[in-house]
Amino acid sequence: MEHVLAHRQSGAQRQNDPGPEIWCGVGEWAIKRLKLKDGGPGFKVGKGRAIDPKWRTWCSN
Repeated sequence: MEHVLAHRQSGAQRQNDPGPEIWCGVGEWAIKRLKLKDGGPGFKVGKGRAIDPKWRTWCSN
């Protein structure tokens, strides 16, 4: 496994999926601890939506 992606990155209708709590707790954890990739800032597939930059630091607030 090399990547961790949020549902919103591949589906335009998935605006807040998985949400900031899940992304910072699981997605960011996987990036830091397991060295997985999420495509980087602004990454999306087709008409999907990029991860909101606030989600990346949500857990530290």
